[in-house]
Amino acid sequence: MPRVKPDRMLNDEDLWTKWSEICTSKIAELVPDEYLILMVSDEDNVFVQMARVAESELLFEVSLGTHSNRDSARKSLMDLGWETPGSFIAGPNLQCMWRPDQGDWISLEDATDAAGLIAGTLRYVLGVTDPTRIPVERGNF
Repeated sequence: MPRVKPDRMLNDEDLWTKWSEICTSKIAELVPDEYLILMVSDEDNVFVQMARVAESELLFEVSLGTHSNRDSARKSLMDLGWETPGSFIAGPNLQCMWRPDQGDWISLEDATDAAGLIAGTLRYVLGVTDPTRIPVERGNF
């Protein structure tokens, strides 16, 4: 009789849900000119950056660096909703931008949407299995 391995997908759903909730709150807490960088692979220069680039703009960038399946990953990211490099600012990275419909900063709904995009990017395209192990850098421009 073969050994049975645990179904990690059940545990993964809880892990990613909790991580996405934390990510949502961190996005909502960003102040102007503040950024967060999730360094997926320092060696390959693969990262996701979230930045409040103006009083009311949230810019995300994803760098594929020297990712081994760069073309496939780029297509998958575009399918998730990422825009081509240079869509919002000059640079080589895929980008997304949020601007509030009203008020000074994005709504909780938009922050949740943004966190979901990051989670999907990490999990389904970049192959991250445990987001809690990704180094996070926080700073200001």
